[in-house]
Amino acid sequence: MKILAATHSSFPRIGEEPRDQRLRRAYADLEKNKITDSQFRQVENELVDEVISIQKDSELDIITDGLIRRYDPVSYLARNFSGFEINGLLRFFDTNFYYRQPIAGKTIAGGNGHLAEEIGYLSKISDKPTKAVLMGPYSFAKMSLNSSGMPFDRFALKIAELMNAEIEKLAKAGAKYIQIEEPYFVREPQDMALFKECITKSCTGISNVNTILAFYFGDCSKIYNHLSDLPVNTVGFDFTYSPSLLEKLVADGFSKPIAFGVIDGRNTRVESAEAIAKIMEKPIKKIGFDNCHITSSCGLEYLPRQYAIKKLNVISRVAKLLNG
Repeated sequence: MKILAATHSSFPRIGEEPRDQRLRRAYADLEKNKITDSQFRQVENELVDEVISIQKDSELDIITDGLIRRYDPVSYLARNFSGFEINGLLRFFDTNFYYRQPIAGKTIAGGNGHLAEEIGYLSKISDKPTKAVLMGPYSFAKMSLNSSGMPFDRFALKIAELMNAEIEKLAKAGAKYIQIEEPYFVREPQDMALFKECITKSCTGISNVNTILAFYFGDCSKIYNHLSDLPVNTVGFDFTYSPSLLEKLVADGFSKPIAFGVIDGRNTRVESAEAIAKIMEKPIKKIGFDNCHITSSCGLEYLPRQYAIKKLNVISRVAKLLNG
């Protein structure tokens, strides 16, 4: 079986060294009209290039652009659609990061193509398979302020419809993998029927790209066995929040390849690749699918850059050991 080493999603945009502060300086200069939008985009592109190089040096099989261009994963997606305003700051789950809450107006419509342009840039300059990352329709709807007049279920399904069109654009732009993230659903699993309808609508007719349904910041041990009928290729779990899930997978198996989020994306402790690989032998054998992923539990933006790089190296080393 081939095990793939994959970046989960984000990478620290700001580093500890002076040269790693240039995006912050560029933001400040843009706000003061000291640089143009084009000059600011050039700084972003340079940082994306650097993050790609870091991932290549870590010998990963699947890479992202580090979500370098995103202030947060929620409002950034809303800005891609039309009919949304952006409200004030809210805490992003139990982290020290914040997101700007989208406000949905009476009429919301499809994307402006910015996300596809970004994945197009990544795919053009990378010789590695690339992954686009989207906040999923259920979580996006829950984290937005719904002023559309639609009841929540219709609002969430409308977002899923917009997501479907966006996934098509991303695939055409060169994404080989598209990760749909649903951290909020783990907290409200009683909405299983609506959640499944949202994911199904998001992925209907999608056949030219590998879809990953990713959960993090919550215990998935109570929902994992309800996901087998969803039209996604791979399911990703945060095992730092689901300590009993590996044992359940060894006992019960799973019907799809898994993105194993076994490297802690929120802790600077650097794991032993050998120890993690040993733990993963039984689950990998039980699942029995090619192309399971080894990745971090969540994006790496919560770590200092030096530790994020170390985590990427551990991910790569674990995959190599498992591939033997």
